[in-house]
This record gives sequence, structure tokens and C-alpha cells, in this order.
Amino acid sequence: MMLARLKAIPRSVWQAVARTVVESRFGHLTGMVFSLRRRAPLLAILLGLVLLAGLYLAGSTMLAVFAWLGGWRWPHLLLAAPAALVVLLVMTELYAAAILSLLQIVLRLGYDIGRARFGAVLAIAALSAGAVAAMRLWSEQATPPASGPVAAAVLAGAAVALASWFVRTYLQPASRGFRSFHVDLVEARRALEGARHGA
Repeated sequence: MMLARLKAIPRSVWQAVARTVVESRFGHLTGMVFSLRRRAPLLAILLGLVLLAGLYLAGSTMLAVFAWLGGWRWPHLLLAAPAALVVLLVMTELYAAAILSLLQIVLRLGYDIGRARFGAVLAIAALSAGAVAAMRLWSEQATPPASGPVAAAVLAGAAVALASWFVRTYLQPASRGFRSFHVDLVEARRALEGARHGA
């Protein structure tokens, strides 16, 4: 009887963690990425990119805390694992709150300056990200490269892909899949307001 209860503890802990993640604000935002793919693709792409960046930052912080508390060494593992998990959950929740505010600013900027200037801003951001990634990779001497330059290269590639998608979708009326920038902005802002108020 006691053995069965001990075996059930890991499963109960995993279910509790999974439920916490799904019901968190970060989990809701992740679900929005998939639900908004067709209705508001601009918001879905922006949201997906910043969520990936946030998950990377939260994961890096979690691993740093885990290593600082002793990592896999026994008995430090008993403290390091739960503490690192709590740090991950707290970081993702704080990051999700910041994401909502940041995306509202970005969408407001797009609404104010129009699609052409917004596309130019994205292009400049993509070029800047590419330049930063190139400098990080050039200056990195370790083999294999550290996670920082690799992450910078991935984010730069995502920024370039986003800028290219934006041009095809909103700046080339003759292209297949052309959409109204204004309509998508209104829909994206409405969806963000719903997420902010828990709708």
C-alpha cells in the first residue's frame, strides 16, 4: 500500500505541474498562437516569436538556478529541482504579462504609422538582428558555439522570415494570400484585449 502511494507521487506532481502550466497566462497565450493562425496571423506570428524568446530566457534562468543549487548531485537535487521548476513557472508568468503590454504597443504603432512604414520598421529590425547575430557568431571562439550566439542567429532568422512574410502578405496586392493590414490589426487588438481581461 505504501509502495503504491510512493509510486503515485511523481504522477501526481507531474499532473499538478501540467495543470498549472495549461492554466497559466503563458499557457493561454500559447493556445492563442494556434487559435489565431487564420483569424489574425500577424498576431499569431508575433506572439509565437516572443513566446519562444521568453521560454528561452526562462529556461536559461531555470538551468542557472538549478546549477547554483547543486544540480544533479545528491542530496542537493531534492532542493534544486523544485526550486528550478518554481523559477521557470514564475518567469514564464511574468514574461507573459510583459508580452501582452509589448504587443499592444507594437500593434498600436502599426495602427498609427500604417503598413508601409511598419514594414520598413520590420525590415530594419531584421537587418539589425542579422548584424547582431553575425557579430556574435564571428566573435564566438568556442566549439561547439555557446547557446547565446546560436539563439541570436535563430531569432535573426525568424525576424528575416517575418519581414519577408509581411511584405508578401500586406504590401503586394497581387500575391497569393494578400490580406488587409488594417482588418488584421483590429482583429489582433481585439484578441489581445480579450486575453488581457481573461476572455
